[in-house]
Amino acid sequence: MDTSLTRLTLLLLALAVAVLFAAMVAFATAVLSRLDGARPVACVERGAVTFLATLTVCVATLSLMVTAL
Repeated sequence: MDTSLTRLTLLLLALAVAVLFAAMVAFATAVLSRLDGARPVACVERGAVTFLATLTVCVATLSLMVTAL
């Protein structure tokens, strides 16, 4: 397997893991805010903000790792 193809495959796999991780964190945030008594619309908003923040941190970390390699 070509080295660039291997790096691309690993990068896509890492991005998929980052998206799944961000989705799990967002879901947990939405559930916890609903248990706290927030309205459903506010829960979705908090989940969305958390998803984007987590994904931003994960992608920034991945970009640092890619540039280091």
